[in-house]
Amino acid sequence: MKHKILLASSLTSYEYVTLLASLEQSFYPKKYNCQLCKTRFGTSERLIKKMERNRKAQGCFDYTTKKYRVENIIYKSCLANYSTNINFLVESFAKYEQGMLPFKGSLEEQPNKIIEIFNIIETRREEFREKQK
Repeated sequence: MKHKILLASSLTSYEYVTLLASLEQSFYPKKYNCQLCKTRFGTSERLIKKMERNRKAQGCFDYTTKKYRVENIIYKSCLANYSTNINFLVESFAKYEQGMLPFKGSLEEQPNKIIEIFNIIETRREEFREKQK
């Protein structure tokens, strides 16, 4: 059934993949943080080599070492490579939960895409909370 829903989606495949990766990165900020990954070991030549080995093991730039799975999508490198800043969407979703709509008009007049994004955010957040219990 999920496959049929995706066929009727107003989100493109690229937007969907990017949204899932971005949400996952926001749920696990230390796990998928490029800056933290690059600076955690130090700056000596030996430690830089260790950092490069670690980044390769995490799939930072090598599409063969590690795969990540979110829902039914397999990412062939670190999720940080697929994510983007979604702070605006997360903030808009928080306001939406409080009853504030992101665009003028009633709920029926909101763009389908934003409502679909909010549904994905809500679903992924609930799944994350369940995993935390």
